[in-house]
Amino acid sequence: MTAITLRFTGVYEKILDALISSGLAKTKTEAIRFALFNTAIECGVISDKITLKTLQAEFQKKPISIEEVLGGIEDAKAAVRR
Repeated sequence: MTAITLRFTGVYEKILDALISSGLAKTKTEAIRFALFNTAIECGVISDKITLKTLQAEFQKKPISIEEVLGGIEDAKAAVRR
């Protein structure tokens, strides 16, 4: 685990607040994790297949389909654009 301290001001602080107020994240830490994860997907750093396996392993939930993961990502993108 890596622990860091970040200070956000201006537009970055507003983005974090928007992620929280939109319901995409409950905390600023969760919002940063979401943004990092979304950026990795958008830039092709991680594939959809890796994303699905990572989510299944991390949350140890019932298996979810790649379509559900992609749908959730698209829903999140749409919410951020609002």
